[in-house]
Amino acid sequence: MKKRSPRPSQQNISFRFRFVKLPVTWEILTGARWEQYKAATPKNVAAKLKRELTPDEIADFERRIPAAPLLRGQMRKIQTLDSEVLTEIADLRSLRDEFFALPEGDLDTLAGFLNKVGAWPSSGDPSKGTPGYALSFPVFVQPDEVWAFRRDLDDALLDRNRQSFKEAVTPVSSRPKTWLDLYVPHPANDFHLRFELSNVVAGVVTLTNARHALFATVLADIARGIRFKMCARKGCTVPFPITSKHGKKYHSVKCGHLALVQKQREVERKKREAEKRRKRRKSSRGQGSQR
Repeated sequence: MKKRSPRPSQQNISFRFRFVKLPVTWEILTGARWEQYKAATPKNVAAKLKRELTPDEIADFERRIPAAPLLRGQMRKIQTLDSEVLTEIADLRSLRDEFFALPEGDLDTLAGFLNKVGAWPSSGDPSKGTPGYALSFPVFVQPDEVWAFRRDLDDALLDRNRQSFKEAVTPVSSRPKTWLDLYVPHPANDFHLRFELSNVVAGVVTLTNARHALFATVLADIARGIRFKMCARKGCTVPFPITSKHGKKYHSVKCGHLALVQKQREVERKKREAEKRRKRRKSSRGQGSQR
């Protein structure tokens, strides 16, 4: 009987995200700086068009300028494409934790985060999944839009509306039937995958848009069925994965230590207040006996 040749071994192929930071610098436009930007916008458009704008065109541009405060991102001028060394941010989940920990409403901290991550699409951009290098610079981001995006990610991870999140952002895509179907704008859950056939076979998704990268980590965790809970420390807004039944309360050791310090300070504060009340009662009793 003829022996069958052994089948080649099969293996599951994992994939990972590779986030590459682009050289984008961010600044806050508010007050006088925003007024300067508003006044300069029609002039810059006229210079590009090489003609004067009509009063109606100027009024239209001014209406479309987002209200302050605003964050403006500008790509650094690149001399030659082959000489620009880009930076990779390897730990995307730590970056996501940092994003969740940003104090809402703090423009300086948000600007610092954007300077750390690079490219972020403009508010109102219909395609949030556009690669960072394909964005039109400068880009303008409204802080309220960033906080709303974070709340959406938060709700999805904490399973507050995970089903509606799936239906809204990850609908089952139909097979393209016409040329027009192929040119439909790519949704936010569309990614470019390449295979690396080295010692460890893996699929790699390279991202250069920080908003898209954060969104990708949430999609991946939801697809894996990972459950999350909110950190129990007062003031912390970082959700963390539930990895065991041991009842972990804090998203990090540091946060647990801070929670302990907060608790100790609260106990000490209550002791001080109780001591003050005791002294006041003692003083009032002493005054009553003197009468």
